Amino acid sequence: MSATAGVRYSDYSDVGGRARPRLSLVWRPADRHIPKAQYAEGFRSPTFFELYGTGSRNESLDSEVNRTSELNDVGRRPRLSARVTPFRSEIADMIYPIPGTGAFGNSRSGRSEGVELEWTQEITPGSRPSQTPCGPTRGRTGAGRSRFTRTSPRRTGSATWAQLSWAR
Repeated sequence: MSATAGVRYSDYSDVGGRARPRLSLVWRPADRHIPKAQYAEGFRSPTFFELYGTGSRNESLDSEVNRTSELNDVGRRPRLSARVTPFRSEIADMIYPIPGTGAFGNSRSGRSEGVELEWTQEITPGSRPSQTPCGPTRGRTGAGRSRFTRTSPRRTGSATWAQLSWAR
């Protein structure tokens, strides 16, 4: 088992500094089976326009914060690699425009969750599968659900998505 922990610190002259953690655990019971768990946080600082859109600094506007966790299971066989990744991301303090004011606020939140399925297949003996979509054959599919809300119950929304792509 191996663990990786890290912290990223960013400092902006107009909105201050923030530290965000990252942690991953990898267990390798065999070369053919590798489960992983990851957690990370990130943020998006307000843009200049979002901070000063009304002509003066919006002192109440803060950065968006993203928290993501995922589990990952990699299976390997000769000439084949497959990965299953359930994930969940939450965004707090989403920055959004306040209609009719030119100002921005932070009272929205969002969530995205789903599962990604990925595989790499070597078609001809001796060729190496590529880690990019330009490899011999690479497929990726996923499904998920997103939900975005704000503190007012008037506006909520959701989206369900599915994706399948091939490269040869």
